[in-house]
Amino acid sequence: MPTSADIRLYLCRFSQWQSVPQAQLLAALADEERCRCQGFSNPTRQRSYALSRYLLRQRLASRLDRQPSQLRIVQGVHGRPELAEGNLHFNLSHSGDWLAIAVGPHPLGVDVEADRPPRQPLAIARRFFAQAEYAYLASLPADTLAAAFWDLWCLKEAVLKAHGGGLQAGLDRFVVQGQPPRLLENHLDTQEYRLANWRLDGLHLALASQGATALPALTPQRLTP
Repeated sequence: MPTSADIRLYLCRFSQWQSVPQAQLLAALADEERCRCQGFSNPTRQRSYALSRYLLRQRLASRLDRQPSQLRIVQGVHGRPELAEGNLHFNLSHSGDWLAIAVGPHPLGVDVEADRPPRQPLAIARRFFAQAEYAYLASLPADTLAAAFWDLWCLKEAVLKAHGGGLQAGLDRFVVQGQPPRLLENHLDTQEYRLANWRLDGLHLALASQGATALPALTPQRLTP
């Protein structure tokens, strides 16, 4: 049986999966997921939800030696989806045409953002980030500010998703260092978090995992039909 003792990180583009029939995607989902999918009025939203859950279930099933449709995904603390049985954790993120999936043995969070000019990054950082993070961004040359902002944003989102509280837990309750990525201060909880991030294909991608064990040297795996 495949082990759950390591972290896997996957990336895919929704547009590359257009040839896969919707019926095939829905067949791998649970009844409540199919109902939720059909409740979306926007066909694009239906497709992205079905494909996200299909790919997630495929990845989980391959690790647990189960059929994708047999897995029970429930609402956990703070409404975060989690497996009803077993000790395997997961998290998803999407931005535009991209989907990121993280799977591992500890609570984790992943965030992906398309590399685009942020709107008023310093104003956002001043209002929502920790003071040390704002000061760091404010010290940067204008031509490096956008990329550094997205690096920090993704890392902070990943930490909050690993924590489980989401943005409501407070972006200013911890301090992240971008390079190398690490958590300098943590007023969210008493957990240890390990961080990693990447810039690739016009994307910013970040991963956070609870636990004292250092993250392995991960390379995001591309999922194609």
